[in-house]
Amino acid sequence: MAHDGGTLFLDEIGDLDLDLQAKLLRLLENREVLPVGAQRPVHVNVLVVAATHRDLEEMVARGAFRRDLFARLAMARIHVPALRERREDLFSVACELARRAGVALPAEAVEVEAVERLLLDPWPSNVRGLDAALAAVRRLDPEPGLRLWALEEVLGKAPDDQKAALTQERVESALAAAGGNVTSAAERLGVSRGKLLRFLKRAQQGE
Repeated sequence: MAHDGGTLFLDEIGDLDLDLQAKLLRLLENREVLPVGAQRPVHVNVLVVAATHRDLEEMVARGAFRRDLFARLAMARIHVPALRERREDLFSVACELARRAGVALPAEAVEVEAVERLLLDPWPSNVRGLDAALAAVRRLDPEPGLRLWALEEVLGKAPDDQKAALTQERVESALAAAGGNVTSAAERLGVSRGKLLRFLKRAQQGE
């Protein structure tokens, strides 16, 4: 009996203990599995895709992950940066998660302050954490859009030092919400007009 053409996705492969790693290696090398209660192994022909948030090379170095299994799995690698490393994509990811959940985020119902709060969070759990936060926000505020009060109920208020820090994403969001008006944007950001102008000048000069 053969199982051909499927894809086996293994999430958090770095959490497997060494015994399970050995069994997975046998699957990859022999293309056979022994189903529970079966007397004979079954041939399988599947594409194996694995994901992890751990540093497998470091785990291999200290003996926590099998070197031979790592070599099998690492033939082709795709590195997906954490959300905190690609904040320019964060709101787009949030919109996609909302779309999958059947929730509308029309631009006119999304507060720029809420977007700024999203950008300030470190998101240690990455997309899972963002998805869980949005689900919690929806339970508090089921209306279409995204509002700061609900987001702060879930994430808490951003520390003052984070609020004070100007970033390209925050400035662009504030300027867009203010229709390009620097004075209004500065008020939204909680900084002086002069500070915002200095930031824009440095950004223009590529500093």
